[in-house]
Amino acid sequence: MKKIIAITLISALTTGCVSLATKPIEENGVAALNGKTIIVTQRNKADFAAMTAGKAAFALIGALAMISAGNKIVADNNIADPSLALGESIAKALQTKYGVQVNSPAIKSADGNVEQIAKDSNNANYALDVQTVNWGFSYFPTDWSHYRATYVAKMRLINLDTKQVIAESGCAIRNDSNTNAPTHDEMLANEATLLKTMINNAVSECQKKIETEAFKL
Repeated sequence: MKKIIAITLISALTTGCVSLATKPIEENGVAALNGKTIIVTQRNKADFAAMTAGKAAFALIGALAMISAGNKIVADNNIADPSLALGESIAKALQTKYGVQVNSPAIKSADGNVEQIAKDSNNANYALDVQTVNWGFSYFPTDWSHYRATYVAKMRLINLDTKQVIAESGCAIRNDSNTNAPTHDEMLANEATLLKTMINNAVSECQKKIETEAFKL
């Protein structure tokens, strides 16, 4: 399983090709949100890949090394998996636009199982399940000295009464321009300040895409 995850993660960083389902919420689904309650799920922290040219040369072993190095960078610099904050931000936007009430705190979900989410939901009507699929950084194919961040996530809005997914979307965000891109050292300097900014910018783009596609916000 770890090998499959490593291959998928590195593929996302290098090609940006990720299959994500899109299902906009229907008009009657929007109307039903008003006055109902929604709870956000918190998924397990996803592996972070630090893709450098040296490690990329060693295929699967290199991929596993990238994940090990990436997870260490995340731990050493206190970088949180963005999925929880992303889910909470989308939930607040739904509250403002459609009148749904957000229950807190978020509930933990290891695998996104709908039946288990419903059991743990504290009687909420809906669950907003956001998962980081892939995240990390990589060098540019034509510029090995500068780096970009990649963030891939998927979102489901689940009706917990019917156990049905009523809206679904996702994002695969990656900067393809190396203009003003940082070097490896610049990106990780000062407790990875630039890396955190790059991730936050990608997550903000992700939120806009999901809110537009799934909820017409």
